[in-house]
Amino acid sequence: MADRNTSSAVFSTFLKRHGRGLYGITGPAGSGKTWTGEALARAHACALYSTDFRFIGDSDERRVLLNRKQARSVADYQDAANQFNWWDWSAIDRDMRELMAGSGIVVDSPYDRKSGKQGEPIKIGPSNVVLLEGAILGPPQLIDKFTRIFFLHTPQEVRFERILAKDRARRSFSEVLARFLITEYSETIYYRNLFSWAGEKMVFVDGVSDRPCAKPELPGDLFVPLRVNP
Repeated sequence: MADRNTSSAVFSTFLKRHGRGLYGITGPAGSGKTWTGEALARAHACALYSTDFRFIGDSDERRVLLNRKQARSVADYQDAANQFNWWDWSAIDRDMRELMAGSGIVVDSPYDRKSGKQGEPIKIGPSNVVLLEGAILGPPQLIDKFTRIFFLHTPQEVRFERILAKDRARRSFSEVLARFLITEYSETIYYRNLFSWAGEKMVFVDGVSDRPCAKPELPGDLFVPLRVNP
């Protein structure tokens, strides 16, 4: 697995320079968002919030939804695979407004990525600096509130290796690969919009070297895996 013990110097520099504000940490699955957010929160006493706290339903419910949609039609399946619809953006926007107003919050029954289920309540903040971490950061009205958005650009093979190592104990290789392709599909669609919405707020960072990099070229051909019944 690629080395993830980077210094997060690029992120730290911006936080020190701009101070108070809402900062986004985003990038495709496996790019290092969670590790980076946790390291920055420890170093700068930031309030760290993951969009995944507000996932709608759990992993089993989403699997049932995808299977049901695929049985209906490929178009319905592609719509269900678009993960933008899997988060409660109204709740996330409300949480951000409270944190930016200087109030601490409690997230009841947050989604736990390790278990795939709803977990125990989480207390967050207050802090003058709020880090919002997630593969998808929300609609344009939420993007407008960010001071900066850091995009971690990490090679696809490195990201898949990380996810496989993390999930191989509870999922088969085929399931890990299918989930990876689904996330690549919806995240790429979202990033095409995000780069336009955020404009100069975007800061691109190499997810392996932790150095600034150019805006990445997004893949042009997208597809989602279909389950084939024997």
